[in-house]
Amino acid sequence: MSRSLRLARAYIGSNEDKILLVLTLIIGAVVGLIVVAFILLTENLGSRLYPAGGAAWRRLVVPVLGALITGFPSFPLLSSSTRERHSADQNGFIPP
Repeated sequence: MSRSLRLARAYIGSNEDKILLVLTLIIGAVVGLIVVAFILLTENLGSRLYPAGGAAWRRLVVPVLGALITGFPSFPLLSSSTRERHSADQNGFIPP
């Protein structure tokens, strides 16, 4: 084993708490920035979908269309899984 690798392992071993603290702070900062970016993104998207002074019907139509667009592609997957579980339940065995 090289001398520099042994020194690095010794340094990490003796300062493990400090390294974990720094990693915790870095991870917390990154997650905080991601949360702020998500909030800004959703506020921007919401102001575009529901502009001030916009038509009232948009508040009903936009969520319904979004649910239909995202729901229909997954419907065959859900319905086949439900059928399999229902038939398995009638046989007395429910697969994991």
